[in-house]
Amino acid sequence: MTVASVSDLVDQVLAAARAAHPEADFGITLSLLNARLLPRESERLVRGTGFYVGHVYSDCLVEGIPDGEENSLGSLIVVAPVLASAREVGDVETFYGDLRTGRVSVGRLP
Repeated sequence: MTVASVSDLVDQVLAAARAAHPEADFGITLSLLNARLLPRESERLVRGTGFYVGHVYSDCLVEGIPDGEENSLGSLIVVAPVLASAREVGDVETFYGDLRTGRVSVGRLP
């Protein structure tokens, strides 16, 4: 995997999520290794009168999950609605990308 392939697929998944739900906020979850390949655009995400601190890419917080026996994401990219945003907006699906195939899917694992 290269930096371009991780960021390209994250961009595709985010574009699909934002096209389907332009009013929702999303977060990005992927393996810690792949999160390190995703460029860090900022360390602060402003929302309303407050802000969140962390790895920010494309106006979303990024969470890198260490690989382990129970939680290996491997080649999976997850773009999920932020809980507060989903409550305000309504039913918002989770979007997935698979780095092995380049496939983007909605609401179910690829």
